[in-house]
Amino acid sequence: NKIKDINIAMLTLHGENGRLRSMPMITIQTECEGNIWFFTNLDSDKVEEIKHNPHVNLSYSDQAQEIYVSVSGLASMEEDREKIKELW
Repeated sequence: NKIKDINIAMLTLHGENGRLRSMPMITIQTECEGNIWFFTNLDSDKVEEIKHNPHVNLSYSDQAQEIYVSVSGLASMEEDREKIKELW
């Protein structure tokens, strides 16, 4: 897993005006079945934007090791308290 030691990802999503918008996110965990976990406030703008259009891109970069990874996929919100306890 090339991204397991890269903590910060740039999350790109479709803003409310349809324009692409990127923001840094701290990666909490990556799983081999393809899930990448982040924490955010449920009342944040990004949550509403993802509900409107779940297509996102994550970009990871480690210049020192020359690792550059781009991951596209679908985002979803989870309010699983057990998973939050496990990861927090």
